[in-house]
Amino acid sequence: MRRSLAEAVNPIDPTRMRTGKTKYIKQFSKLFFRFNIKFADLFKRYSKTELTSDMVESFNERTLVLIDGEISVPGNEIIDDYVSISYRAGKTRTGQLLKPFGIEAAVGPTPADEDVLEILKQRNYTALKGITDDMSKTINRELTDGVLKGESMSEMSKRLRAQVGFSKNRAETFVSTEIMYAYSTAADIQYDRYGVVEIDWFTAQDERVCPRCGPLHGKRFKRKDAPPCPLHPRCRCTKLPVIGVS
Repeated sequence: MRRSLAEAVNPIDPTRMRTGKTKYIKQFSKLFFRFNIKFADLFKRYSKTELTSDMVESFNERTLVLIDGEISVPGNEIIDDYVSISYRAGKTRTGQLLKPFGIEAAVGPTPADEDVLEILKQRNYTALKGITDDMSKTINRELTDGVLKGESMSEMSKRLRAQVGFSKNRAETFVSTEIMYAYSTAADIQYDRYGVVEIDWFTAQDERVCPRCGPLHGKRFKRKDAPPCPLHPRCRCTKLPVIGVS
């Protein structure tokens, strides 16, 4: 007989990461909230300035400093924290799931874990840089277009701030997806280590479960054939180990 622990898992929060996700989403959202305030203040200082190519260069330089100080540096510190905690949580939780089957999984840190953590952090740093690079490109493009159209800084300020702004929804998508990716990576490594070859897919079983994940709930897969987890941005699913028992 082969069984998993699906009946023993909390259906509301199968990974037990909901509290952590909320914490880091708030932290990340604050970075962009503070940036938006300071970006608006920067606009005010330039509001009576004629929109010229020299002004565009000066404004871009100040904006890059603002992005680095308000988003990139503190954002990477938050990434370091949530990647480490999520990875550790995935490793610990997998150990708890394997224990009823008589598997005493080691959950302490190893040199191999450090290598994986560094890869996960670099993945997040790159994603964050992609976001900030897009912001910088948008600012430069809009200012350049404004010069060509003969607009004043005040005329284009509202439009530009709306385009550059980073919403709480986007922060939630970015952070929650990467937390689940780190968690799932740790689980996969543990499954490899202890010979788990099958998994049961488990959703949060609520009204927010999407049409892609809903039909997968309770389905059993060979690990090599299982869908990737997370399956999509903001996915909350997890893969439970299936163990052969006599």
